[in-house]
Amino acid sequence: MNGLVRTSAILLLLSSLVTCSFWGPCTLSPNGEDSPDFGEIKDVFTNNTCKNGSVWWNYPRGSLRVHFKFEEESRKFKVCLFDAFGPPYESAFDVTNGNRVPFQVPQERGDITCTDTIASEIVLLLNCPSFQTYMNQYSYKLLFQ
Repeated sequence: MNGLVRTSAILLLLSSLVTCSFWGPCTLSPNGEDSPDFGEIKDVFTNNTCKNGSVWWNYPRGSLRVHFKFEEESRKFKVCLFDAFGPPYESAFDVTNGNRVPFQVPQERGDITCTDTIASEIVLLLNCPSFQTYMNQYSYKLLFQ
């Protein structure tokens, strides 16, 4: 009986961790009606209490303009993307403060790339892969300076 209770508790804990990491408040998931169409740009905003999370985009089309901001507005940070899943974006740019600086997204799991920009709000423009795909996902983290 003890083994059954322990196994059940472990399974419940694991399912909670998986659910929270994929669908928690720090996951951006602009899908369905919230997803842009081809040629459109959709603004999405991270939860300002999140220091890390993911951008999970099913059937990506168009472009996402992702706004990263933290609750303590005076704290400056870089944004890093890592743990790519699915094909890479067609192109990406750091468009913070109206600039348009090319941003190299990670190409494979284990790769990590960070913005050169250090600010209290960073905006990345992510353009969908060049072909229709099921999903595209990147993890992100804020590195405070």
